[in-house]
Amino acid sequence: MRGESTESADALLADDFTGHLTDGLPLQLGGDYASRDDMINRGWGRVGRTFDMHPEVDRIYAVNDTLLVGRGYYVGIALPAGKPVRAAFAHFWTIQDGRFASVYQVTDSAAWERALS
Repeated sequence: MRGESTESADALLADDFTGHLTDGLPLQLGGDYASRDDMINRGWGRVGRTFDMHPEVDRIYAVNDTLLVGRGYYVGIALPAGKPVRAAFAHFWTIQDGRFASVYQVTDSAAWERALS
């Protein structure tokens, strides 16, 4: 979500959006996010302030009408240490009424931690 406007997020994410970031991520980023604003500000926002990285998606699976799975790598640098990060990920996105209702992230949390050390 780095660099994206609030209007874009509002259009893409359901009003009752929830998220989960991988347990064990550094900076206590891992865990559940109870709302769209919580995910944007406390989740993705903190990631964007600590890492300059982007997802390189190599595959998207449409499991059914309400579930998409994306896989790939986060690639970039950890801003505090200036070290590179490359971390595999899978995102499980649920869709409701044409908008994303939730995301569940699985990623290599050790790669994130190494980039900060």
